[in-house]
Amino acid sequence: MRRLLTVVRKTKYWQQLLPVLVGLGVLSVTLLLWRSLLLQEHAAIERKIELATVNTTEIINQQLQTRILALTRMAERWQLRGGTPLAEWEADANNYQQDYPGFQAIEWVDSSFYVRWSEYRFMRDDGVVTWVFGQAVAEKNSNGEVIGYIGTLTDITARKQAESALQESEERWQLAVRGSKDGIWDWNVKTSQVFFSNRWKEMRGFAEHEISDSLEEWSNRIHPDDIDWVMQAVEDHFAKKTPFFAAEYRVQRKDGSYMWILDRGLALWDEAGNVVRMAGSETDISDRKRAEEELSNLSKALESAVEGISQLDTERRYVKVNPAYANMLGYLPEELMGMECKLTVHPEDREKMWTVYQQMLAHDKVEVQVKAVRKDGSVFDQQVVLIKAYDQKQQFVGCYRFMKDISDRREIDRLKDEFVSVVSHELRTPLTSISAALDLLASGVLQTQPQEAERMLNIAANNTERLVRLVNDILDIERINSGKVQMTLQVCNAFDLMTKSAEVVQEIADKAGVKLLVSPVRACLWADPDRIIQVFTNLLSNAIKFSPSDSTIWLSAEIQQQKKIGKAMPLSSTPDILFQVRDQGRGIRADKIEVIFERFGQVDASDSRQKGGTGLGLAICRSILQHHAGQIWVQSTLGEGSTFFFTLPISRSTQNAVNNVQ
Repeated sequence: MRRLLTVVRKTKYWQQLLPVLVGLGVLSVTLLLWRSLLLQEHAAIERKIELATVNTTEIINQQLQTRILALTRMAERWQLRGGTPLAEWEADANNYQQDYPGFQAIEWVDSSFYVRWSEYRFMRDDGVVTWVFGQAVAEKNSNGEVIGYIGTLTDITARKQAESALQESEERWQLAVRGSKDGIWDWNVKTSQVFFSNRWKEMRGFAEHEISDSLEEWSNRIHPDDIDWVMQAVEDHFAKKTPFFAAEYRVQRKDGSYMWILDRGLALWDEAGNVVRMAGSETDISDRKRAEEELSNLSKALESAVEGISQLDTERRYVKVNPAYANMLGYLPEELMGMECKLTVHPEDREKMWTVYQQMLAHDKVEVQVKAVRKDGSVFDQQVVLIKAYDQKQQFVGCYRFMKDISDRREIDRLKDEFVSVVSHELRTPLTSISAALDLLASGVLQTQPQEAERMLNIAANNTERLVRLVNDILDIERINSGKVQMTLQVCNAFDLMTKSAEVVQEIADKAGVKLLVSPVRACLWADPDRIIQVFTNLLSNAIKFSPSDSTIWLSAEIQQQKKIGKAMPLSSTPDILFQVRDQGRGIRADKIEVIFERFGQVDASDSRQKGGTGLGLAICRSILQHHAGQIWVQSTLGEGSTFFFTLPISRSTQNAVNNVQ
């Protein structure tokens, strides 16, 4: 039994050992086969290396012979020319020095027996020079010595040309970036990488290291009022709604100030229509924007200027006019475009205007006063200034014509002349009378004629009063208008003021043979009684002065309850008294209705000589009434007479009157 068990155990042992022995046998056979294959591959490589070495050696020999032949030809050229310039010699030497190391590179071999030759130029048999890249594997003997090489040559001329073109392009790009005043940017939309040039950063006041190349550095500095539409402009270009991106907007500088830039860019799309890149440039246009703003303000000022401004071309035709200029001439601005300027000048002054234009060409600027003709044919006086106009290239393109309507100034000058004439007459006449009367009295001739002496004294007194009145009128108008006269306001009765005024002028009316009818009204006024009486007496004196004998003058008044009388009287929230002085005189022309209330204004300057007066009475009346919150105006018909109206507010109580006046 034990033997059986022993046999069984031995059988099992060999059964387990047999697979191991078989495995070892298979492994040994595999190793033998693998070694055999390695030996065969090594033999094949050696054969290839031998063939490659022979081929490489032939190539090198050919190249060396080519170089030697080239050097020989170069030496012969130098000898034939009797010498070669140093620069040319150095250029030839550098070319060969750059090419020859490519052959020396095969002496360098690393532990893997792999060699890379340098890139060098290769001259073919036909003389064409190409760029090649050489590589080789070295063969070593049992002692580790290199006994040969196997390698290849690759034509890389196209790559070299592309690299050269790329390098030139890059150099041009860098030169353009450094030399340009514009900021350059390049945005890789897919990766969100952005490039900003140094100039881009300088424009914002940053050094290169102070700002990063990120999209946020651009967007975060856009003015809040501009950010939305700028981003919309980018989106529109990405959507191909616009051929390129262009926008003028404000960006914040390092110091917090804002600058204006013109930003331009162009995007690139892939085949699927997705934006992959956009590049562009920024230009600082702050100076231009300031100039545009100044020009805009200037244009607005010219448009709203009260003086007429126009521009003429070299043919003296209108090319620009502002509204004030056109309005003075009675035209619309567009109606004057292309019209000859001389058509707006009075025919009598056109020759004068042409002479002045010639003077402007010689002296750049002239000034003249001529008559102008409106569209409706009416004439007015104008002051004209002509200034030569030039374009941006300083070429003469015409002139600017500045015009001012001086009709009012001429009228004032005329009135002043008339006033001087009136005043000189008013002064000369009484002074002459006073002087003559006093001379007679002083000579003693009238000592025996008391009645004549008394008459001379009366003449002197009357003329003295006349002089005092003239001086007082002049002083009154100046003081009232300048506010130097204090109105002594108090409660007074209109009935009393009208009655006293009629009594003052009654003697004058009797002498003129004029009947004076007064219809007073009882009402309280808050006024300066002396000044209101002055108004009454002025109006009544004028009415008497210009009324024929045996005519009648009416002085009346009525209370107006929020009623509008005539064009000049406005609606009032408090009741007024409307006073009227009506005469049967010669009347006033329509064009003189407003003139008579001006200083020195008279219907006819000769009236001062024939009727007396200074032409200041009505101007004084208007000033007094304006200080009482009243108004004055006139209605007149030639040959029938005139009616002067003026208003004063009623005072229901003293305090109410004060409030109304204030």
